[in-house]
Amino acid sequence: TDEYYGQGRADHNFSERDNMFVRYTGDGTEQFQPNGFEYFQSLRFSRSQFGTISENHVFSPTLINTARFSYSRTNLGGQDVTTDDKLTGPQFSFVPGLAAGAILVSGLSNWGSNGTQSSAKQNIFTYSDDVVYTRGTHTIKMGTLINRFQQWMIGSIFHRGSVSFSNVASFL
Repeated sequence: TDEYYGQGRADHNFSERDNMFVRYTGDGTEQFQPNGFEYFQSLRFSRSQFGTISENHVFSPTLINTARFSYSRTNLGGQDVTTDDKLTGPQFSFVPGLAAGAILVSGLSNWGSNGTQSSAKQNIFTYSDDVVYTRGTHTIKMGTLINRFQQWMIGSIFHRGSVSFSNVASFL
């Protein structure tokens, strides 16, 4: 498993009453998993990105406003991959032009890869605005939070094909 993570933030004071920050976070991973035989493995990956812009304004010592916008994107995916191109061709492939599919024999480890692929992506756009008012020992906080979600899911299974046998005798 490899993971790459980074975060950056910048702050700026426009005046005694106005300040702002911008923050970005990125996180990516790749994970290879063997599938019983050295020629086949699964690749799972993710790539997430998060960005935020926030601004504070002090109207008076008792009245403060905070406005914030953020964007989040997650991308989760994976696929079964063949690690040896020698397993492509009419003598191996169940589907012309693709690598060897899966051979499933009850009671034995599976051989090959059925070519499963998946992808799930999500975008979240968030806007918030809060006003805090203090009077004496009382504090009132009012605001709004609006989220907009976009989601996509794509998947394919068995696109390389598979052959199943109920026992070793039927396979032989």
